Amino acid sequence: MRTLASLDLLPGFVVALALVTACRSVPVATTPGSVRGVRQALEGQWQLERFEWVTSDGISAVAANGRLTYDRFGLMTSSGSIGQQMSPDLTYEGRAMIDVRRSIVSIHPVVRTPITPARVRRFAFLPDARLQLDLLDHNGLTIGRAIWRRVIAP
Repeated sequence: MRTLASLDLLPGFVVALALVTACRSVPVATTPGSVRGVRQALEGQWQLERFEWVTSDGISAVAANGRLTYDRFGLMTSSGSIGQQMSPDLTYEGRAMIDVRRSIVSIHPVVRTPITPARVRRFAFLPDARLQLDLLDHNGLTIGRAIWRRVIAP
């Protein structure tokens, strides 16, 4: 037999059950167009394949080497050199903030480098497990391009 007290609790229980069920049934976006999807695609270690400077005169490839690591916590670390010198454009470390709509990753704060945290990279995933990171100036124009090849997946 139901009592008045048990009937008073029934609406709250139904609402709580509906909320729990709704929360459990909502999938987390892991598609390539989601932040989580981009984070999963970035995760791992990458070896620099090619570096190019981009100027108004065109694109010029230069000798360079480097390694980039993106971990599951969103930390991006890169070290590298252009020619025989360490390059501030290839050596940075910090939290990667991803803007999926604009295909932009910005590093905050950048450690061990004179690059300001405002410096951003435009990313593109290429065939054959490669990643393109374009270095952008304060106007959003590409000034350098690094092509990375995945060497270790998560």
